[in-house]
Amino acid sequence: MQGAGMYASNGEYASQPVRFLTNSQSLSPGSEKPEPCIPYSFPVRTLRGQTLQKTGLALLVGLVATTPAWAQDSAEQIARAYIAAYEAQDFDAMRAFYAPDARFIDPTSFEMDDVTPDIDWTGADEILAGISSWGVASGVYNFDRVYEASGRVVFDAEMDVVYATPEGEVTYRYPIITILTIEDGQVVEHRDYTGFNEMYRVEGN
Repeated sequence: MQGAGMYASNGEYASQPVRFLTNSQSLSPGSEKPEPCIPYSFPVRTLRGQTLQKTGLALLVGLVATTPAWAQDSAEQIARAYIAAYEAQDFDAMRAFYAPDARFIDPTSFEMDDVTPDIDWTGADEILAGISSWGVASGVYNFDRVYEASGRVVFDAEMDVVYATPEGEVTYRYPIITILTIEDGQVVEHRDYTGFNEMYRVEGN
């Protein structure tokens, strides 16, 4: 940070530019100057009591972030909120969680042609189009364990999935492990390991 001013030879207070660095700005390696900030005007008072209007650089106090409020939550909180939207098949809410290059993948689907095409999609549009093709009305995770490490949240569960069919809604249950990778408050990967071979219809549905 540079000083606000200095004395001239005649004893007057000579103004100098005031420069602050925000938390997100620092000197680049090998550079003697910080990255430019947004100009900001604020008063500087001299020893003689005169107030000068100085042009300095923004001291970003109380800056309101433009990211969603949930982006400041823990990885597990974000993952649980996303899972709730996924269970409800709320595509608008799900889209808000996805990073631009988000990936949705289930390696256990790759050799299950009689059950599902390969599940490996990138980007919100492709992901949501793929999910919507399943004809799922809703789903419920019945968690056995949930834990988080290094930005990855693991859901070990059985899942009840309600499919909308011409004959009405039908519920199937199967074991599943879902691993969500969270970075900068967004879902960058949804990875499932699904027990397709252990899927069964829930009686009464």
